[in-house]
Amino acid sequence: MRSGLAPAAVSLYVLLTSCSAHTSAYRVQGSRILPPQGAKPEVHAARKMKKKGCDVAGEPFELAWKGRTAVLRTHGAIDMEEAGRMPLALLQAVEEFRQSVRKLETNGCLRAGEAAPLLAGLAAQVALPSALAYELVHASSPAQGYIDIEHPFQLKLVRAVRTGGQITGFETARYAVRRGALTPIGPESEQLRLAPPAGTTHLRLFFLIRRSPADHDAILVTASDSIALDRASAAIKQEGENYCRAHPGVCIVVPREVGLSAELPIRANGRMVGVPVRGTVADALRESGVRDPMSVAGTLRLTRPYNGKPIPVQFDAARRDILSLMLIGGEELNWQ
Repeated sequence: MRSGLAPAAVSLYVLLTSCSAHTSAYRVQGSRILPPQGAKPEVHAARKMKKKGCDVAGEPFELAWKGRTAVLRTHGAIDMEEAGRMPLALLQAVEEFRQSVRKLETNGCLRAGEAAPLLAGLAAQVALPSALAYELVHASSPAQGYIDIEHPFQLKLVRAVRTGGQITGFETARYAVRRGALTPIGPESEQLRLAPPAGTTHLRLFFLIRRSPADHDAILVTASDSIALDRASAAIKQEGENYCRAHPGVCIVVPREVGLSAELPIRANGRMVGVPVRGTVADALRESGVRDPMSVAGTLRLTRPYNGKPIPVQFDAARRDILSLMLIGGEELNWQ
């Protein structure tokens, strides 16, 4: 994989911890989230089978295999706190790496469903800006115009309820996602129903710019494998909704009066709240009714998944760094 990323642009400083002492906690340091001390940039038992020729080359990441163990290597260094935001070239390079790992499921290097936990595992083992860790786990770059919908994301549909021509309320439906299958959360509605075709294993939500009043704001693309998904995505980027009209079995187009979005379910003070794509700790607190997130920083406790188990996230409560931490799913927040 060649990203065309100039060495100067790859200034992403990925701090790999090498301390022998082990502390079972993440640490927030500026824009970065650091893994527990002693963590190594590898994921054990990342695949069921052994196969050669499965390495992924590129910038700023490389993936190498030692049997069933995946090893992440990094190139160059970037200081996100100085950069202020991620360069577009870096976002594109990370997305290329991510898609290359996903495609290992199509050539026998990985079994179906192994790529997503592998990416999440790798992101947890190295110190990264939380925004970059998010991009490594979830395809959600605004430059791409879409987000891949997979566990733990949920899909949310909202429509206005009208009485006598006036909006009198809103109806909401949510769906949990697992390997392309959608499971209703709560009662279903005839007006807010999503039903992907049989055999769907991949879902991608496109956010479109309307070219005419007849166009929709969002389209859910369905596919049975990543190759078909990328093929349809390339066509939609070129043709927009015209492609969906010609291939109705590929796209789910919701009515224009219905809003379709993705959200991450996060447990906050004992109840589930949905945070938007690229949502942060501050977003989760606001969704929970906290007007000033900094006001609860002193009592805030946060856990984040690590090797399948929740572990604490340590941070300086006097700084706002924790509020900007992007959530990747599975976090739990508590405060007084």
